[in-house]
Amino acid sequence: MNELLFRAVNAIILRSDVIDVIISFLAQQFALFLVIALIFYAGYEIWNGKSVKERGILFEKWVLVFGATIIAWIIAGVIKDVVASPRPFIELRDANLLFPHGDHDSFPSGHATFLFSLWWALRLAHFPKRLTGFFLAGALFVGFARVAAGIHWPLDIIGGALLGIAVAWGVFKIKRYFE
Repeated sequence: MNELLFRAVNAIILRSDVIDVIISFLAQQFALFLVIALIFYAGYEIWNGKSVKERGILFEKWVLVFGATIIAWIIAGVIKDVVASPRPFIELRDANLLFPHGDHDSFPSGHATFLFSLWWALRLAHFPKRLTGFFLAGALFVGFARVAAGIHWPLDIIGGALLGIAVAWGVFKIKRYFE
């Protein structure tokens, strides 16, 4: 099923330059764009807090959101080193590959872990639904694009998403325990 789904999604590349450019951007640069935009948004929100107390509360929320996300990303890196799962273009010689990439650190997807952790942490911190919805859409687009580009299996994305959500949930649970 993993291979079947991979082949169906991966088949969309190398047929249209426009689609390839979009998939390449989503798979490589879009996550960074999302993070930079969110950092600016966080700074703006903290800066415009109505009082010193409100700024402190906002700062704490943002540290928790980014902290949970960074912890999830680090855990994903450790798992990648232990599992050393080959990427689809290594396993399937006929897989389409949109751009060069490392070969034996496929599971879990670091991008999916990072973005889904960020999305879930924003939800748990009670940020506006419009913001959290935007980040969920971004995480889904990036995950899809990384499969389409030939650098991840669908289960890499699902595993990364579940890991990111679980770590964000755990960090927020621990924080509430100590309150």
